[in-house]
Amino acid sequence: MKITVSLLCASFLLFSPTNKTGDEKMNITTIPKSTWVWNAYSLQDVDLSALREQHVKKIYVQVEKEVPVTDYAAFSEQAKKYGIRLYALDGASTWASNPKEARATRAWIEAAQQQYQLFAGVHLDIEPYTLPSYENNKQQLFENYFAILKSYRAMTKNYAMKLEADIPFWYDEERYDNRYGKGLVSEFLIRQTDEVAVMAYRNNARHIIDITKSERAYAMKKGKNITIAVETHPSEEGDNISFANKSRYYFERQLEKVYAETKQPIGIHFLQSWQALYQ
Repeated sequence: MKITVSLLCASFLLFSPTNKTGDEKMNITTIPKSTWVWNAYSLQDVDLSALREQHVKKIYVQVEKEVPVTDYAAFSEQAKKYGIRLYALDGASTWASNPKEARATRAWIEAAQQQYQLFAGVHLDIEPYTLPSYENNKQQLFENYFAILKSYRAMTKNYAMKLEADIPFWYDEERYDNRYGKGLVSEFLIRQTDEVAVMAYRNNARHIIDITKSERAYAMKKGKNITIAVETHPSEEGDNISFANKSRYYFERQLEKVYAETKQPIGIHFLQSWQALYQ
């Protein structure tokens, strides 16, 4: 889900890990990570050095067609120097009911790649379940979503890019039955992408590990990794969703436990709210 945020802070606090006891073997900064940047208007304010310290390997940057492509290109070149890859981020629930915006974004990404080859991949965030019509029209919405995914799959292959998608953890219980066949939505999305980010939005390591079990097992079966995504933005859905009101120490320990058991990279949604935990 796209989040509108104000300007990113010009100077990012170094994400130095909190003090650890002698029996703790893992450091938070050794865990491979990714993060979302929803505000592409101030890419120059992102502290890439701090993100490298946190072992961030991928940044998903919102596609804003009003932002000059040269700004993305300059940011991509800088990110590469820090070992960080840039992914074009876009998507909306309405794409599943009206694919016009999906086509416009795809055309923008293609033009950017032809000119600069600045993106390592595309990261889609399409959430049809937030539409009022979802319960009564989910099969058609999934069919539309899958068609978009396949069109992006063809485009990313053409430009030697990766394709990723955000999925809620409960898609492993949601079934599709349309012209693409029958099965679990989570499994279809894993098969059609290079990687999915499972939105395991819970603030307890045990819960995060448990609710991603089936996705991790299926991805392993298909020879793929997944990203386990956690929330740091304040949530109104319950006290167990986000790390927003937790201490940085608690946050770090939970991620260490998740990674120790799953060995899957962690996605932190999103950069500005993640930073807020360290202030």
